[in-house]
Amino acid sequence: MQSHIYLQSEFWSQISSDSSVEGIRACLNVYDALQDANISTDINVEQLKTSLTDSKHFPFDRILFQLFKDRFAGKRGSLDFEYAIEPINDSVDQLCAIHLHELDNATSFEIEEKWGILLFNSSQIVKKKELFKGSGVMLQKGILYRERFGKFAPIIKVPCNSMIIIDPYIFANPRNIENSFVSWLDCVLPNCDLSVEFHLSILSMINDEKGNQLFGEGIKLIYEKICKIIKDLRKGLRFVLTIFSIGKGEDFHNRIIITNNVLIQAPDGLDIFKPNGEAKRNAVLGLVIPRLFGDDRLDMSQYLNWIEIVKRRCQNASDATYYGSRENRLFDLV
Repeated sequence: MQSHIYLQSEFWSQISSDSSVEGIRACLNVYDALQDANISTDINVEQLKTSLTDSKHFPFDRILFQLFKDRFAGKRGSLDFEYAIEPINDSVDQLCAIHLHELDNATSFEIEEKWGILLFNSSQIVKKKELFKGSGVMLQKGILYRERFGKFAPIIKVPCNSMIIIDPYIFANPRNIENSFVSWLDCVLPNCDLSVEFHLSILSMINDEKGNQLFGEGIKLIYEKICKIIKDLRKGLRFVLTIFSIGKGEDFHNRIIITNNVLIQAPDGLDIFKPNGEAKRNAVLGLVIPRLFGDDRLDMSQYLNWIEIVKRRCQNASDATYYGSRENRLFDLV
């Protein structure tokens, strides 16, 4: 499945006429993202064609017009003119798309919080280079992080309405829940006014204090504990949770977090902190927005591949190896 980008004509008009170095760079970045995406827009093609003689918009309108021509010829992706500033339903397509609109920052933030989507105006696109380059955080062994993951919230808290967590060790020791996982949830969970149910799927080895793997009722106890934590952290948030118990022999050695908007590589895992908040080891979290970055590094391919792997694991899970609904809207992307 390809990326989907909603492109408002006013957004394009603003960014394509920005002659600053930052504006030109941002416009090229947007164009690169559009090349590999299905596009919904309110741009009038005839007006776009007419504007090709306007030096104010040249050459960006020309390359956008060529991209549209490719779509009409059946190349790359789809182009349609069914367009709305705000998602009007809870379709997976709208909830997992990137929305480029010329709204003020406050309105953009309000819509993001309401739907768990990513919405940017031209000013934000120009100022936030990391949107197209990715970003990351680094923790140092032995350093005390009193806020734990909260210290890095400006980077890793990205609006979302669904999430998959693959970390073989986050529940391998029950103490990891209080030491690290509560902080992670508090950092990344959406606010309580999310208009759709938040979907969360977690895959981990699930052990008791002695290291014995748990099944059935043991998974249910962890499920109930995580449900209580979420309810305490976000009173009123509607959510759907599934917890899968994975074995050492399964193909889940990578530590990855996937949402409807981002791919987070966590090679050192989320079980980072000691009881006092000190980092147990050096750790890095790398974050990229695949729908903006493209697939040059195979980020989008990896994003979809891991969703497919988890979906397949979900479909084949025996009753003793999971607890919850097995529902996640991300599965509809593959």
